[in-house]
Amino acid sequence: MATDPIDALLDTSAPARQEIATADVRGMIMDARAHAQPSQPRAKKAALVTGVLALLMAGGAGVAVATDLFPWTAAQQDPYVSVSYTLPSGLSCEQRLFLLDADDPAAAEWLKDFAAENDLFALSNVDGYLGRMKTWEQPQPTGDAGYWAAVSGAVWETVLIEAERAGFASDALTGEQSQTFCADGNGDVVFPR
Repeated sequence: MATDPIDALLDTSAPARQEIATADVRGMIMDARAHAQPSQPRAKKAALVTGVLALLMAGGAGVAVATDLFPWTAAQQDPYVSVSYTLPSGLSCEQRLFLLDADDPAAAEWLKDFAAENDLFALSNVDGYLGRMKTWEQPQPTGDAGYWAAVSGAVWETVLIEAERAGFASDALTGEQSQTFCADGNGDVVFPR
């Protein structure tokens, strides 16, 4: 079969294929997530958020947030991971993490079990992640928004590290998406600034 001269020229001009280490890919993904600014709805709830940090799970496994006050969609009612924390300004937040397309269903089930048994916020090095964000080339958010971004990145980083420790491939948990809502003392849903 005759080869088209343009196809032959394109084939010879293609750059050499390079393999990228899994750790480098994970680092690029973490950097991209930290740079992304997901949109947050500015919906308001009239209910008062009280005792947001009052309920501790057994053994200090985590802090419960009055999640019924946040406008979660139906798909967000059963997250793989739920992390509650307080921003430097005092806003109470909850981050819910979902896997849209887990390459390894066993890893997805492991994640649900691991998150139910462990306090991912306590396991995550948020301050360390925040410090690394300050060294990145692109300007990073500061204040509450910076802390919020650091929590999101540090929690997912912890999930990936713990999954590898449990014997799962580094790409077993893919399609991660998270949503975070924060509430002020009046129960209004607010976006960290």
